[in-house]
This record gives sequence, C-alpha cells and structure tokens, in this order.
Amino acid sequence: MKSYDTLTKEIARIKQSVITAKSLLPSGTVQDMTSIEGEIKAVCENILALPVGDKIQIKPFLIDLMDEMDKYHQSLKEKHGEVFQQLKKMDPQRSATQAYGKAKKIKPPDGE
Repeated sequence: MKSYDTLTKEIARIKQSVITAKSLLPSGTVQDMTSIEGEIKAVCENILALPVGDKIQIKPFLIDLMDEMDKYHQSLKEKHGEVFQQLKKMDPQRSATQAYGKAKKIKPPDGE
C-alpha cells in the first residue's frame, strides 16, 4: 500500500502530464496519453486501501486531476474541430474530382 503523500505526488505528476499535453496542442503536437489510464487505475486502487480520513483528504487532488483532464479533452475537441474545418475547406476540389469520376461512369440514355 502506498502512503497518502506518495499518492498525492503521483496524482500531481499525472496532472502535470495532462497540463503539458494540453499546452502542446496549439502547436499541433498530440502527446501519447495511453499510459495515464493505467496510472490512474493504480492510484485509485491504492486509495481504496487508505484510511477513511486520508480518502477524504485526497478527494480534492482527484477533483483537480479530473478538471485538468476535462480541460485537455475540451482543448483536444477544439483542435479536432480546427482540423476538420481545414479539411472541409479542401473538400470542394475533392468533391469536384469525385463528381467528375462518377459522371464518367454514367451511361447516356438510349438514343443519344
């Protein structure tokens, strides 16, 4: 079982990773966050073994972490929206090319 102090440090480290990942988004860099899920799970499992008083005191640290994760998620959605809009601007040329390809496959009606 990990101590309260160790767990709060781990939560702070994870939170800092999320903040760092969020700060990189404007430059187009998406950080690999796959390990965070396992880290959070391990922290939560260790919290279950803490005395009740420590569980209550650690709650604000978890809330802060969740808030940062929500902010990261929102920023990621916004960045995704920006990329989608950029792709959408390029889409008219692609649509015209696809329409031309489809038109070539259309057979003229009989008699023409």
